[in-house]
Amino acid sequence: MKGKSLAVGCAYFGVADPGDGVPGTDFTQVEIVEENSVVFNFNDPNTVNFRAEGMDEPWAVFDKAGDPDSIEINIPSPTADEMVLFCGGTKEGDKWIAPVTRPNLRKTVKLQTLPYDGKYTEYVFVNCKILGKLNQAPNSEQSDILLVRATKLAAITADGKQMAPYTREVKDVVVIPEG
Repeated sequence: MKGKSLAVGCAYFGVADPGDGVPGTDFTQVEIVEENSVVFNFNDPNTVNFRAEGMDEPWAVFDKAGDPDSIEINIPSPTADEMVLFCGGTKEGDKWIAPVTRPNLRKTVKLQTLPYDGKYTEYVFVNCKILGKLNQAPNSEQSDILLVRATKLAAITADGKQMAPYTREVKDVVVIPEG
């Protein structure tokens, strides 16, 4: 099927500092994403109905934004660099030092699926609020897990123009995707 891609798996997950209402370009790749951990939380809008007395059907209906959309991934055994990237703070060698207060991190998020039949799907979220937190302690059968939640925000330029908040594109595998 022309233009169709079977979007499965995560071949690449990276973040960059966003541009002026456009996606960032200098991406830092997360080397290991826990299998089957990528989740899109795309929420439905709230429908508002205006009704008049004696009418069975509403005379007007509109959709109002509901909860914000987000993407979640799990990073097993995160490096100090990944902790700084997604949680803020600093590092000394391989030691991560937590920030005193939670930082306000903003990133462009890019996700590429595994190639299938010569195609892959790329998602780019222009401006996301990033929240990272250790979500699982290590034990004899599991590593520690860094849960990263990227909440989609509006993409607005410095002069106030609102741009598209994300894109989804099916691409031909001409070269191996970034991951």
